[in-house]
Amino acid sequence: MLKFETLFLKLLQSPNFFLSLMIGSLLCFVPILHLFAFGYLFLFTENIVKNGVIAYPEWTDFSNLLIKGLELTAIATLYLLLPFLTFKGFESVLSSVGLAGMTHLFSGLLFILSFPILSSVLFRYQSEQRIASLFNVGLILKMSLTFIRSNILVLITAYGLFQILMPLYGFSIFVSLLFFLSYASIYFTHIGADKA
Repeated sequence: MLKFETLFLKLLQSPNFFLSLMIGSLLCFVPILHLFAFGYLFLFTENIVKNGVIAYPEWTDFSNLLIKGLELTAIATLYLLLPFLTFKGFESVLSSVGLAGMTHLFSGLLFILSFPILSSVLFRYQSEQRIASLFNVGLILKMSLTFIRSNILVLITAYGLFQILMPLYGFSIFVSLLFFLSYASIYFTHIGADKA
């Protein structure tokens, strides 16, 4: 099993890393254009899931990048909208009673719970290429819990990376998703999703 720090170095040492990072991050600053960056992330992780290869795709097939970006956005919306709205509800309640500082705790908890769910759903969808795979909630939750139990330090590291880069939110979004989704794709491929 590839360790997170090994993956981190492998991604950094690729000759295409800097260009991919800059293009993807800059696209994430602009609503609608972020779909192309999400499509890039979809293709990047799909290559890991289907071929076991860590390789940066080209930024050339923009229609495919857009379609895959819409797919990733739809998957994220399907599974993460409810946790996000719940967090916003907690945030407003805490702010109204003078405990706004605690929202950072809930933000971290939301990240630690939602990223494994997103990566589990994405892995199932990329493995099976069937819309029905998005609705196997029992297996998706089981995979997510397995990931959390085995990789809590990876989740904390990814959240730290997300927070450190947050002033430049385009970089924060793209970089944290790139590292986390690629690691999760390798993890689930290695253990076999059905055995999760």
